[in-house]
Amino acid sequence: MEPIYSEAEASPAETVAALLPAAAVVAPPAYPTYAESWGVLGWYLLAQLLSGLVAGGLLLWLPKTARTGPSMLIVELAQLGLVLWLVAQAGTRAQPVRWRGPSDGPGLWAVVVPTTFGVALAVSALQWLELPHWGVDAAFDKLMLNPGLAFGLICVAAPVIEEWLFRGLLLPGLARNYGSTRAIVQSSLLFGIIHFNPAQSLMAFCLGLFLGWLYIRTQSVRTCVLAHATVNTAAWAGMYFAKQHYGQVTPLAQTSAWELAYMAGGALVALAGIWYLARLRAPGQANAEEPAAPGPAVEA
Repeated sequence: MEPIYSEAEASPAETVAALLPAAAVVAPPAYPTYAESWGVLGWYLLAQLLSGLVAGGLLLWLPKTARTGPSMLIVELAQLGLVLWLVAQAGTRAQPVRWRGPSDGPGLWAVVVPTTFGVALAVSALQWLELPHWGVDAAFDKLMLNPGLAFGLICVAAPVIEEWLFRGLLLPGLARNYGSTRAIVQSSLLFGIIHFNPAQSLMAFCLGLFLGWLYIRTQSVRTCVLAHATVNTAAWAGMYFAKQHYGQVTPLAQTSAWELAYMAGGALVALAGIWYLARLRAPGQANAEEPAAPGPAVEA
């Protein structure tokens, strides 16, 4: 039979807890842990599936060529809802979203835009691997039948929502738990996977490494949004002005000398910009490669 304690008498467990120093009470890890970050991928896939089913049911009355834009709009709204839900679920374990960094301003952004464009040009060499696109090409070509909606979704909505999720919510928590390097790799891996086709996923992973590093340097989600929008706007402009098909690949053997020089120039611009950005260090980031010190002890 369990002993009965009066209100004035503490149980043995409570007595031991009271004798322990406050520092011995370990605070819960920041959101997310590795396991929770993989769980986010599962929720993301579920949101994509459900939004696709909803879009398919609601848009049957539209011609097939006109369904892509509204369908992608529904998908983006589902992604926004997912981010809001994840933030609510994380609660106090989520690190504050740093939309604005200490170095934000025209001077920083004047460096970030060409640097990001140079990184994208250098990463575009991965197209020579000729990895499959799994039908994404046709979807983007159909979306470009409404270029205004395509611009809003590709160049505005996607950068804001995805950067909020990957660099605003996931990366800071992973960095606090495991250090910046592992956090950048993990968040970039997830960022690549959610693009759902090998060719785009590999490029997204590489760009994610740059975006994660950029966040650690600037502590600014909106600077990452600007960088992400730079890449997406360049892709949109190629499809709209140059009438290029999404995912159009020029084999290495057929790539002209000026195209190679263009890519090499982009790589040099990227290196110069990264060198400059590497000199930035936000307050409190003196040991950016190490896990952050534990937060205040949680009272029992």
